[in-house]
Amino acid sequence: MKYVRPDLAVCYEGTVGRTGPVIYVIDMSGRPFEIDDLCAGLAATVVAIPVEEWDDSLTPWPAPGLYPGDPDFAGDADRTLKELLDTALPVVDDHFGLVPSQRAICGYSLAGLFAMYAFVHSDTFAAAGCLSASVWYEGWLDHLRSLPLELSGKFAFLSIGSQEREAPEKILHRVQDNMEACAGILHQAGCETRFEVGPGNHMQYARERFIAGLGAIDAFFRQERSAPRPS
Repeated sequence: MKYVRPDLAVCYEGTVGRTGPVIYVIDMSGRPFEIDDLCAGLAATVVAIPVEEWDDSLTPWPAPGLYPGDPDFAGDADRTLKELLDTALPVVDDHFGLVPSQRAICGYSLAGLFAMYAFVHSDTFAAAGCLSASVWYEGWLDHLRSLPLELSGKFAFLSIGSQEREAPEKILHRVQDNMEACAGILHQAGCETRFEVGPGNHMQYARERFIAGLGAIDAFFRQERSAPRPS
């Protein structure tokens, strides 16, 4: 496997056990997000799956690097998604004894962009958490608008810091507007959508955004679980 590292995955079992819903958090290899204490009390199980080559593996198509002198983004999200679905999730589920009733995907920054990409390019995930997602990415909004989406019965949580659009890089000035537009596109496709603007810039309040995102997805799954079944 080139990008996804199921051998380094970490599982935080939810209160409903290993046959309940699972939220897969796309994590950073070498510098993982510290979410272990954020999962306590969730009904859903949370599995953090690291990826290698963050800038390349999570971007949807080639594009210039964000900062002057940065290498270009490789745009290998399609390959990463195939690897995640075909290999990593079966390996992870088998290793931890998971039989998910439903699945969600969640990520921060470029992983938040990838979470949205995976959500709209696959039927695998019933929910997505797109936290400070890099929806400033060149061409993303037009791409999302072009897709024949049908997302009825699904849920997406999108959040961003109020100061993220004040970053020096010009391309980042559009990020909050783009995130709001993404929420609108998903909603128009039938998706239950929640969009929040919180405090801080991109490097601040990541834990708080994870708490809100994981909690919102968990609440959606709890609601689905308690909904009466058709007779």
